Amino acid sequence: MLNELYVDDLINSTSDTTEALQLSEGMNLRRWATNSTTLHEAWKRANIDCRKTSEESGIILLMTDDIANNGENLTPGIVINHRNGNDAYKGVPKDYTGEDVTPKNFMAV
Repeated sequence: MLNELYVDDLINSTSDTTEALQLSEGMNLRRWATNSTTLHEAWKRANIDCRKTSEESGIILLMTDDIANNGENLTPGIVINHRNGNDAYKGVPKDYTGEDVTPKNFMAV
């Protein structure tokens, strides 16, 4: 399965440069994007295809909060994407959440 897995536009975040470097070393993805100058320079030194973004990159994030607020989530409001991992949800700049994520708002954006 690992040789046949396809992921389109995987989004992950961390506030720790070391953790981001470890993540990128373990994944053979085609390109990376970051707003961290330190991480961008490290990827360039490692010949990893990457691009520099900014906080004002023009990305608008709509999240229904279905995982964070799911009744089966053992840690409400927190999203852990791997065992012993940090909260992948904390600090993510969300533009539209919950009930504001509608087809009308999506098309307006």
